[in-house]
Parts: sequence; structure tokens; C-alpha cells
Amino acid sequence: MPSLIGPDATPGENAIALVGCLVGAALATAEAREKHRGLVRTLVLSALAFDLVRGVAANATHAAARVWHRSEVPPLKQFMFAAAHIHPFVATCTTDAPTKWAAHTYGTMTVATIATLLAPQGAPSAC
Repeated sequence: MPSLIGPDATPGENAIALVGCLVGAALATAEAREKHRGLVRTLVLSALAFDLVRGVAANATHAAARVWHRSEVPPLKQFMFAAAHIHPFVATCTTDAPTKWAAHTYGTMTVATIATLLAPQGAPSAC
């Protein structure tokens, strides 16, 4: 089975990502159907939930850290990956969410990405 996370992911990491994204997609589908969103909107919302939950689960794994967060990956590439996640704007097309919410969410994500990329490597954790 291809990995949902990246090369060298363990079966457990893949299972966590798969179960999480299937549950996320199922919950989004149920919510969209309850709100009578229609087939296309339901499919889009389910795909968004699948991708978002998979991404959250994947980024928390050692496999993702080894592949996507290694020092050889240029900061611009990491930033562009984050910037490509236009999910909030897609959500406004399929729900009643206002565009202002999408802009705020996307802006917050962008600032957090920049702060993370500019943080000194190996800095002590606040936790």
C-alpha cells in the first residue's frame, strides 16, 4: 500500500493517518448531507477534510520529520507547500463561511509558517 505520509512511514503511522482521514471525511460528509449541501459540495468538503486530517496526522510522524522537515529542504519550498493549502477559500465556496474567515485563517497559517521557518534551528522548546 502506498504511504499517505512519505517514504519509510511505519505501518502504524500509515494506519493512524488513514483512520484519521477516513473519520474526518465521514464526519464532513455527514455534516454536509445534514445541511443539504448537494453532491458536489459534499464531495469537495469530504476531500478537504480527508486532506486536512491526513496532513495533521502525517506532520506529527517521524516519517514526515525525516523527509519533509529535514534541513536540506529549502525554506522557500516549505513555505510554498504551506501556501498552496488554500482550503479555507475552497471551504467558503462550499459552505456559509464568510470570505473574511478564510482570509483570517489563511493569514494566520501564513504568519505561523513564516515564524516557524525563521525560528532558530535547535531553539529550546517552551514546553
